[in-house]
Amino acid sequence: MSDHDAELWWRYFAHASPTGATWSEAGFVPIFQSGAVISAEALLRDRAEAYPDLAEITIGMTTVDSGPGLCAHTEHPYAVGFQITTNEATPRTIALDGAWALPREPAGLHQARIATVTPYGTVRPSTVDYRVA
Repeated sequence: MSDHDAELWWRYFAHASPTGATWSEAGFVPIFQSGAVISAEALLRDRAEAYPDLAEITIGMTTVDSGPGLCAHTEHPYAVGFQITTNEATPRTIALDGAWALPREPAGLHQARIATVTPYGTVRPSTVDYRVA
């Protein structure tokens, strides 16, 4: 490429970088035009990992009022909290950093549906089974 063409190229493409993640089935290092390593936040083998299910939540355990409680976490970029629905109660909402005290009665197997809440609506819920002894 001539110097003139190279200068035009770099004016247009002065910076190139992936956002979020880069993927390939084999091991790799992202390189731009065989000359420079490109920064990448995450190197992945499966492109599905770059597009998470925004309804998916992770459940953790904590203590609430001296008893067991659930805390939830989501990767949803617009999450503002979680809605928890059980058969025994009306839905309740907890903050992103909040926790839900597991009911201590009645004994038996129970289910709760936990959904991420966004300013645009509530996302498809996930079901959590728990047992009260």
